[in-house]
Amino acid sequence: MAAQSINPDDSGFFWQIYNEARDPILLTKDGRFLDCNQAALAQLGLRDKAELCHLTLISVSPPLQPDGRASAEKLTEVSKLIAQAGYHRFEWACKRADGSLFDIEVTATVITINDEPVFHAHWRDIGEQKRLARELHESQEAARKIFDEAADPVILFKQSVAVDCNKAALQQLGYQRNQDLLGLTPQDISPPVQENGQQTKDRQTEVTAAALRDGKNSFEWLLKRTDGSLIETETTLTTITVHDEEIRHMRWRDIGEQKRLARELRESQEAARKIFDEAADPVILYKKGVAVDCNKAALQQLGYQRKQDLLGLTPEDISPQVQESGQQTKDREAEVIAAALRDGTKGFEWQLKRTDGSLIETEITLTAITVHGEEVLHIRWRDIGEQKRLAKELRESEESFRRIFDEAAAPLMLIKNDGRIFDSNQAAVRLFGYPSKQLLAGKSPTEMALPWQPDGRVSTQMAHEMITITLHKGYHHFGWQMRCMDGSLVDTEITLTRITVHGETLIHAQIRDLTEQNRLRTALYAEKERAEITLASIGDAVITTDAEGCITFINHVASQLTGWLASEAIGQPMADVFHIVNETTRARVVSPVDEVLKNGKTVNLANHTVLIARDGKEYNIEDSAAPIFLRDDTLLGCVLVFHDVSEKHQLLKSVRWQAGHDVLTGLPNRVLLADRFQRALANARRQKNLLGVCLMDLDQFKPVNDLYGHDMGDRLLIEVTARMNQAVRSEDTVARLGGDEFVMLLGGLADRQQLELVLRRILETVSAPYVIEEHTISISASIGVAIYPLDEADADTLLRHADQAMYLAKQAGRNRFHWFDVANDRQAQTSQQTLARIREALQDDELCLHYQPKVNMRNGNIVGMEALLRWQHPQQGLVPPMDFLPLAEQHDLIIEIGEWVIEQALQQNATMWSAAGKDWPISVNIAARHFQLSDFLDRLKAILARHPESPPQQLELEILESVALGDIQHVQQLIYSCQALGVKFSLDDFGTGYSSLSYLKRLPADTLKIDQSFVRDMLDDTDDLAMIEAVINLASAFNRALIAEGVETAEHGVMLMRLGCDIGQGYGIARPMPASQVLDWAAQFTPDPKWRQWANAQKWDISDFPLLVAEHDHLAWIKQVLDTVANQAPLSLTHEQLTNHHLCRFGLWYYSHGQARYGHLPEFTSLEPVHAEIHRTGTQIIHLHSTDQQTAARALCQTLLTLKNNIVDLLYALHRVALTGNEAELRISHDPVDSL
Repeated sequence: MAAQSINPDDSGFFWQIYNEARDPILLTKDGRFLDCNQAALAQLGLRDKAELCHLTLISVSPPLQPDGRASAEKLTEVSKLIAQAGYHRFEWACKRADGSLFDIEVTATVITINDEPVFHAHWRDIGEQKRLARELHESQEAARKIFDEAADPVILFKQSVAVDCNKAALQQLGYQRNQDLLGLTPQDISPPVQENGQQTKDRQTEVTAAALRDGKNSFEWLLKRTDGSLIETETTLTTITVHDEEIRHMRWRDIGEQKRLARELRESQEAARKIFDEAADPVILYKKGVAVDCNKAALQQLGYQRKQDLLGLTPEDISPQVQESGQQTKDREAEVIAAALRDGTKGFEWQLKRTDGSLIETEITLTAITVHGEEVLHIRWRDIGEQKRLAKELRESEESFRRIFDEAAAPLMLIKNDGRIFDSNQAAVRLFGYPSKQLLAGKSPTEMALPWQPDGRVSTQMAHEMITITLHKGYHHFGWQMRCMDGSLVDTEITLTRITVHGETLIHAQIRDLTEQNRLRTALYAEKERAEITLASIGDAVITTDAEGCITFINHVASQLTGWLASEAIGQPMADVFHIVNETTRARVVSPVDEVLKNGKTVNLANHTVLIARDGKEYNIEDSAAPIFLRDDTLLGCVLVFHDVSEKHQLLKSVRWQAGHDVLTGLPNRVLLADRFQRALANARRQKNLLGVCLMDLDQFKPVNDLYGHDMGDRLLIEVTARMNQAVRSEDTVARLGGDEFVMLLGGLADRQQLELVLRRILETVSAPYVIEEHTISISASIGVAIYPLDEADADTLLRHADQAMYLAKQAGRNRFHWFDVANDRQAQTSQQTLARIREALQDDELCLHYQPKVNMRNGNIVGMEALLRWQHPQQGLVPPMDFLPLAEQHDLIIEIGEWVIEQALQQNATMWSAAGKDWPISVNIAARHFQLSDFLDRLKAILARHPESPPQQLELEILESVALGDIQHVQQLIYSCQALGVKFSLDDFGTGYSSLSYLKRLPADTLKIDQSFVRDMLDDTDDLAMIEAVINLASAFNRALIAEGVETAEHGVMLMRLGCDIGQGYGIARPMPASQVLDWAAQFTPDPKWRQWANAQKWDISDFPLLVAEHDHLAWIKQVLDTVANQAPLSLTHEQLTNHHLCRFGLWYYSHGQARYGHLPEFTSLEPVHAEIHRTGTQIIHLHSTDQQTAARALCQTLLTLKNNIVDLLYALHRVALTGNEAELRISHDPVDSL
């Protein structure tokens, strides 16, 4: 707002209004007070205006404003805003003369007084307003807390769907979280039928109608918990209005207990007597010292026949005069009654007397109770006579165990958990040479052992492990070397058992002396060692087994051949170690050991047996196996003896191999080829597929021989052979007929296209340069092809046909293949007719150019146009380039077309756009055949000279990477020469070809163009995303400009900008258009808002990109659900992707990559409950839609949209944390998924 000026003539009137205004008004300049009205003086607490001259706004303000900012700092900021805009409104805290503070809302305006700008500020006191707002907020919070903490459960329903509930409702219904209950209907939390037999849905309709009619309705209702159990409730349903929406307030209280108690009260009055009478423990009730009631058990134990005989008696009447402790019964009675009256209950032992005079030892519980206002003593007892008898027997049993333990023949010990000996018997004392068991007590087994056990283990550590295992498993068995009192060592076998004595866990140790057993084992081992040394010294491999076929011995030679160490092989089944197969069939051979153990006779292996060692190495072997019998003819096992005959077999193989192979290349020769040919023909007939018979001859091979000699020629043939073998499958045949002539049999083909792919791969492989002894040799090949059974002839005829086709390939220019096929010849004639029609279209001006814009997405500028060829066919309409250009590119016609495109682009640029002031570079695609012309540069100069009005700097030539493969040095120099003219170069479809670093380094292209195949799927394919990042990094490393094709959506553009690529073209920006439409399009073009939001953002770390992709996937999920309801579109989500928030694409990211990278961030963890709620809501929407409840489904879609906005905000917060620097201030935009 501009500064306002005051007319001096109106000043008197103005000052009167000014002084009498109700709102305070203040005039300031440079922070000083110039004047104010009476209202301002009153509010500031000043007596008159004379006090103003010493005041400033800072002096009447507290040091800090309510927002925490210093008053001086904030005043500087708002002063600037007022000066710039001429007007500003803000809140301020002021200080009265008495020091009290008040809040105001200031409206400041710049006015002119005496030609000088002055700040005119008037304000209003907003203290009361802020107090009311604060009280409202506190009231809302209190209301929420009262609702949540209310004792009675409450659920709020809107349109029969739960939208809120309190904690009591969750607790009673068994739900853990609000989200689990919200979205449910009353029928979802109720059984199908109410207690009165009425259907729940009908009953719901009745009570809802009554609540709507009367405003409130109370009724009984059955609810259902999550575990299926029911709750009997008294429910009050009230209709209330919240924010103009009708809400049903459902409050209930559980009356199940009340109803149950009422039933039980009735039943208990009937059953109380029975329970009392049938109680297992005897019970007598005393009132005023006299028995007034008793149960059957009391009568039975005391020996009374009828209750009347016992009632009226005192405790002394049914007890002996003196108790077991020696105390008089009447005195003891007084003590226990006083204790019961004081404490409420008293337990004690007591002797009762039966009617026959015998005594009962009991444990009595005496309880003082009140019945109908009168004090009653409740006496209940149990007979403990048997318990006391058992305790006595236990003492006697323990004494007996002590005698058995002490006198046992085996050494025994009891060890505590801390590992110390608690007790030991006499046998243990004798074994270890101690005078008495007292000297053993308190010692630990480790004190009675050397520091290390014979196996090298530390004694203390091993003892701790053994005790731990025993305490865990209850039992353990192990060997232990102990030291006697005299220092001698004894080998023992110890069995530990966990036992419990008087509630304490102990370890029972039984010890066995192994001294004699070890002596016998040592003698046996020495005898076995002598036998094994004898077998080990034999030159053949020897393996012995037991009667079950498990290895008991293997000598060094056998270990070397099988690859198994003796320590690993012993104990293994023979079949696991001795793995033999038939050399020809590769079928497993039955082990001779199995036959020996089965039949008890010696067995020899058949010839052509191969042993496969553990590491996969193979040996040809000869062997024999014989049984081992004891003297009583019991089969003890088997001995297998074998030796390696691989060298002999290899010699025989070599002789056979040379008869069918070419010595130089190792390929099959004519002899083996004839056999392979017959097999290939038979397979083709049997499998009903095609066999390609190919004869290949090298081009320019003779000059290599002449220039470098025959040795170099031979090495070249070997290299060619290696490449051919890599280019074909293992089941195909490559043979050499002699010289530089090769035959290939390529079988198992479904069609000619599959064969053509193989042939092109072979030509590319063979034609790549060879480096031999620092010489770079370039050759190519010509291939003739006959296809069986399309050419149904014998092998010799097929080869002859292939040879004829090969001759035609050489005539056609070499480095190609030619079909011996009549149908293919006809196709060639058709191609010639098509070429003639394309040439006619060029001459008749049927070809035209369309232009697709290139845009800098970061700043929104149009940076160029790409010229794209179209054919305006008289009959077929607009023909796309892929329908005719591929054929033209195989002939010189493409040169004429390419030059026509350049001429048209230059002309249209000059006449249409440059004239309109548009300085747009035009890019033109140049075919390989055109660019590789020897006079390309001269032709380009001539074209540029014909169009001087269009500067060369506005022309960019796009070439494919493959253009440079023939002669990169020539291409490099040609690009430099064109650039010298001002023409720029771009590598088109970068990343789809070779993309070699060496090519990129040597090709001086100005721009790399990322192929649209990567860009199109980058949001769904992480490999494409990684490829794009690699290309961007290459462009940066080699200082190349960059543009991306295939930008189809705004999200593609955002992702490319975040990766570091700002220039793009594609359908998401504009489709190709005729030249006449370009200027109109440019005039109305506005960049996508999402791009502007990222304009100042820096490049992201690639590891954060799955976050953007996951966000895209989540919004696509929501759009799927909404489209299903709004447009009846089929739902492409699987059931799991719809219902399970762990299995949708966002969930898969969240619980894998997202959890790993952001799991520590609260911004990340807050996503999960909202995401889970979105799935629950989406699942309910689809359920309602599928059950034809469209109104309810559409209503719930609004809830889904609200949840979508919530998760978008949460993702925005996560973006802020993920971004570096201050980029976090950017707001992330999304596709508008905002309505149905």
